[in-house]
Amino acid sequence: MPNWTDNTLIIAVPADRADAFCKAIEGPNDWPYPIDALSSFERPSVGPSAHQKLKVTGEIDNLMARFRAHHDNIWPDWMKPSFVDLALFMDDPEYRKKTVSKTVPFSIPALTPWKDKAEFDRFFPEEDPSDPLWTGTPDNSRIIALRKARIGVKWPPGSIRLEREDKGDLCRITIHYETPWAPIESLADIMADVLATHNARAALLWIEEQGYCGYEYMLPGGDSSADAFEADRFVEEIEEDDDEVFHQFDREDFETTVADIISDEALFEARNEDLPDDRTAP
Repeated sequence: MPNWTDNTLIIAVPADRADAFCKAIEGPNDWPYPIDALSSFERPSVGPSAHQKLKVTGEIDNLMARFRAHHDNIWPDWMKPSFVDLALFMDDPEYRKKTVSKTVPFSIPALTPWKDKAEFDRFFPEEDPSDPLWTGTPDNSRIIALRKARIGVKWPPGSIRLEREDKGDLCRITIHYETPWAPIESLADIMADVLATHNARAALLWIEEQGYCGYEYMLPGGDSSADAFEADRFVEEIEEDDDEVFHQFDREDFETTVADIISDEALFEARNEDLPDDRTAP
């Protein structure tokens, strides 16, 4: 099983909808949840000291209102913050936006946010639902399970890079990102609404580290098609002077093959050539 999968998502959108489209796919890098759900080595070291408890408890209504207003674009009304959320917010209102809820140009959580409190409770159960603060713990929080249930892999996209090409009446948006293990298995469903809203279409090209690769073609009406290639389909052997053999993935052959299959000039004609380097391995 590969550690990382290299993904290239190409989108063709009418030029007059490009700005709105980019705004629609922008958002937090992960689904919001209380910071207390993180394990001790992942979350910041904050109390709870008696002084901090008194400060948070004494200002809880005001802190709650300010916290929700400050994070109203990502934090559902029904989700309780935890003690650590409010303690950190009291010291630095921008803490969450700088760490666990960083804004990225391609946000899966923005495209498929929390459904409701019942879904949240399945992954982040509480010990005392009557408490005004979230009372779950890292031991019963299922952060990885949430992501796997939503997208089939254990982390949302990382190392995201978005590029735009203006082509007259059309704008081509290319997004490069990495996912662990495999591509996002539900991407066509996740992208369906935003593609339909902006009359856009998209193609995902993905490559795992061992050379297994494939594509997914998504149309604004919700139709999609996909296929995959065996690991050795685009891998060539290169023998060095010292008789050491390297295996190199032929990205150009792969992309040309997919472009010929899809036959969508809006997505593939005169594409940006600034692509990540090929992966090589002995």
